[in-house]
Amino acid sequence: MKYIAPNELYLVWDYVKAGLEHLLRRAPDRWQVEDVFHHIKAGNFYLHMTQNDGVNTGFVVLQVTEGWKGLEMHVFAAYSLDPKVMDYALDQVKELAKKLNVKFLKFTSNRKGWEKRAIELGYKYENTTYEIDLTKQS
Repeated sequence: MKYIAPNELYLVWDYVKAGLEHLLRRAPDRWQVEDVFHHIKAGNFYLHMTQNDGVNTGFVVLQVTEGWKGLEMHVFAAYSLDPKVMDYALDQVKELAKKLNVKFLKFTSNRKGWEKRAIELGYKYENTTYEIDLTKQS
C-alpha cells in the first residue's frame, strides 16, 4: 500500500471519491464524501492506496486515536473491486499499525454481511451500538 500525503490527494481524489460514493450507496451513513476529503486534507485521516502495476486498485482510509487501552486504528472506509483485497491488504494495514504502536485495529459497519467475514479476518465481536434518534420523537 502506498501512503497518499494530504498535499497529493488531488492526484487520486476522483478515484477515492467514486469509491466513497459506491460505499455510501451500498450502506448509507451520516458522513459525506466531502467530510472524508476534509479529514484527509486536515491530517485527521490517513489515505493508503493499493496498486497493481501502477494502477489504483483500492484504498483504505484510516484514523488513529487514543483509546482507553492505548492507540487504536479505525478503518473508516475501505474500497476495492478486487474481492480478495482483504486477504493481502489487511496484513499491510496490520504492519502499518504495528509501526505506529497501535494496540487495536477496529472497524464498524451497518452491513450485516460483515459479521461472518470480520471473524474470518481475525476480528472478534466487541459491542453493538444502539441509538434513539431524538429528532424523530415528539
